[in-house]
Amino acid sequence: MRELEELVDEHDVMTAEEAAAYLRIARATLYRLAAKGENPAVKVGRVWRFSRQLLDEWLEARMQANLGGRSQEGRGQGPALSEPVLTEAERAKGGTDR
Repeated sequence: MRELEELVDEHDVMTAEEAAAYLRIARATLYRLAAKGENPAVKVGRVWRFSRQLLDEWLEARMQANLGGRSQEGRGQGPALSEPVLTEAERAKGGTDR
C-alpha cells in the first residue's frame, strides 16, 4: 500500500486505483461516479484517468455544499453523492461539459 501512496504523491494524473486510494473510497464507487459523470474523470480508451487537482476541487465543492446545507440543529444533509457539484473550472466556464 505504501508504494501506491508514493505513486499518488508523484503524479497529477491518477489511475482509478490511485484515485480511489487518494479519496479513500472503493474503486467500484469511483467507477460508478465516473460512469455517471458525477466526478471529474476522463476515459482514455478503456481506462479512466483522474486529475488530482480536479478531484481536490470536486471534493472541496462537495464539502462546502454539504456544510451550506446543514439545518439549524447542525445536522443536515448535503447533496447526495449522485448529485453533480461543479468544480471551480466548470463554474468559470458557466457549466459542465459532462
